[in-house]
Formats: sequence, C-alpha cells, structure tokens
Amino acid sequence: MANQLFAGYVFTDAGAAISGATVNLYDFDTTTPVRATTTTNASGYWSISHATEGRFDIEIVNGSSIRRFKYASEIQLRTIEVANFRVRNPAFTFDYDIVPAAITADRQLNLPLITGTDTLGALGLAATWTAVQTLNSPVFVTPALGTPASGVMTNVTGLPTAGLVDGAVTYAKMQDVSATDRVLGRTTAGAGDVEEIATTGSGSVVRATSPTLVTPALGTPASGVGTNLTGIPAAAILAGSLGAGAYVISTSLQAATVELGHATDTTLARVSAGVISVEGNSVAMLALAQAFTQRQAWAKGADVASAGTPTFGTDGNAFDITGTTTITTLPTLAAGTRFTLQFDGALLLTHNATSLVLLDAVNHLTAAGCIHEFISEGAGNWREVSRREATSRFASAMMARVFPGRPNPAQ
Repeated sequence: MANQLFAGYVFTDAGAAISGATVNLYDFDTTTPVRATTTTNASGYWSISHATEGRFDIEIVNGSSIRRFKYASEIQLRTIEVANFRVRNPAFTFDYDIVPAAITADRQLNLPLITGTDTLGALGLAATWTAVQTLNSPVFVTPALGTPASGVMTNVTGLPTAGLVDGAVTYAKMQDVSATDRVLGRTTAGAGDVEEIATTGSGSVVRATSPTLVTPALGTPASGVGTNLTGIPAAAILAGSLGAGAYVISTSLQAATVELGHATDTTLARVSAGVISVEGNSVAMLALAQAFTQRQAWAKGADVASAGTPTFGTDGNAFDITGTTTITTLPTLAAGTRFTLQFDGALLLTHNATSLVLLDAVNHLTAAGCIHEFISEGAGNWREVSRREATSRFASAMMARVFPGRPNPAQ
C-alpha cells in the first residue's frame, strides 16, 4: 500500500498559528517509541508521511502544553473538510478512497433516510433496493417500462400512433384522414367527434385573426365593398362602377368626367389637352403660360419681425415688417419667389451687389408705409423690382430744395 499521510494545523485558542510546535507519531495506544516527528511551520502546518500503514496516535507538544489524538477516540465534528476521504475495512487490509471529481462549484451528496441497515449500490452500477425509494425529478435513459395494467400519462411525447386505441383519445383520428387534402375540425352543430373538412389550395391553414394570404385565388364575389385596395388593373374595373358619366377602359383608366363625392358635388371634366374644368371653369396646366380672366387673390401672411435675415411664414406672399432692426439679406427661397413688404417703421435696408440688390444700389432708410417688392434669384440672392415711398418723390425734392445739404428722407 502507499505511504500513509498525516497532516494538520495547530492554532491557539485565539486562532493564531503556532510555529515550532513538535508533532510526534506513535503506534496506537503507546508512548514509545516515536515512529516519526516534525515541527509546525510559520502557518502552523505540519505533515508526516509514514511508510507503514496501521493505527497511530498523534502527539503535539508546545512548551508545557501537550495534546494527544488517539486513533480509537471518537471525534464528533459539525463539518470536516478534507481533500481525500479514506475508509478502511475492519481488518485494516484495504482502503476505500473517496476522491471528488474536478468540480467547478459547490455540490451536495444527500444520503437516503433508512430505517435499519441498508447497503448503497456502487455508484454508476445497477442497484437493487430492498425498500421503497423516492426520486425527485429523475431522468430515465431509454427505460423498459413494460406494459402497465392501467395509468394516466401526462406530458408524454414520442408515442407511436400505432399504439393508440380507437376511442382512447379525444380525437377520432390523428393522421391519414383521407386520400385527399383534409383538415380536422367540426362543422356539425353540437358536441361530437371531430370531422374531416375538405380544403382548397395549398399551404398552412388560415386562421380568422390577422391571417397572411399568399397569392390567394378569391374567385368572383357576389358583392362586397373593397377598401385599402392597391394594384387593381384598370381592365378589372367594370363599366359604371365609378359613378355616372362616360369613360373608356383600356390599359389605364380614362374618364370624360369625374365626380367627387356625390353626383351633385364637384365635377371635373376634360376641356382639351392639358386643360380641365372644375364645375365648368377651365383650369390650364400650371406649367404652361396662364391667361387669368378673373381677379387673383394673393394671401397676406402674418407680420414678420425685422432681423438681419427675417423669417417669413408660408402663409402668404405679402407681409408687414415690424421693428427697426437693420436687414442685410432675405432667406434662401426658390428662384422666382416674390415678396411684397410693407414697413411699419424706419429701418435700414443694406444694399449688396449680390445678395440684396436695391434699385438705386445704395442703402435705403425706410419709413412707415414704404412698400418694396423683391424677387428671389435663388441661392439666397434677392433683387428689388419696385418701390413706393411713404413720402412722394415730389415732396422729397421740395424738401431737398428747402433744406439743401440734408439727406433725402426717402433714402
């Protein structure tokens, strides 16, 4: 047999390691001779490896203090922690070493409760129990259960259909219901067996709530109201389905008149190429030259506060400018955009040969009531196209003669 190892630690009652204590090994129940001896290290640890196995006593001597651990003494502990656990047979001829595996977390081995003397079978081998055993969450690996006389099975999977007896399950049939496509269900009113229901098409069964239909053949409905429909070919629209009026259907929908809302509501009609009429009034294509025969109303937007670059709303093309802050440029808008601005007070318009071109090419001091018209040249550049001073040019000229050398109030 292998050498027998004895080892341990020596501490004071306060838990401090005892260094230099003498540890002696004796034959069982003797005081001489000393079979082996050693001393504890700085951690209080000691170990003795003895070539002859048997029963031995350990003696620890630290000054006048002597402790002896006898082999035959019973030691009662709450917890004992060892790397390897060795059990000997009564004849001291063989050892039974219990060595844990390389576990990566704490584990616990629970021994069963027995009422007398029982024997545990070898772990990993077949075992025969002589008493009733209770197993918690067992995992069976291909067990041979035999044929039970009776019982209730729950959460069972993998049962062959050949083993099912007619009438032993809720459904009359589970598969091979027919040579043609069928689904299992019930169309007959009241309780009863599941019936075979004929199907059309292919793919999965469609349920009533939120189904996804893949290229279904809907056939020709007798009647119905279609909403949110897209991709309907013009050839599929029947004559008269879009209301009263003459129209022709070819590869696209063409209508001589289109009624919006009801027959008595607004009617759109074609007059000529690029021209339609709304309730009899012709509307030319906006991309073409227009000839207006009626008064045109241009919306006036909300007042705009003066600033270096004023911010205009989209609610009109005519604005009142409030405040007295100097204006150096106008916002970037599409070329051709026109603004008519009426100033409510005196402020300075700063001339710029590129971004804000004024009529007289010099800075201009406005007065309450001055009206200026500007047109965008794109890229943030604007040009003044007209101006109406609050004070007439005649009055300005007269004032220049009366007060020579003073600036023109209109400038």
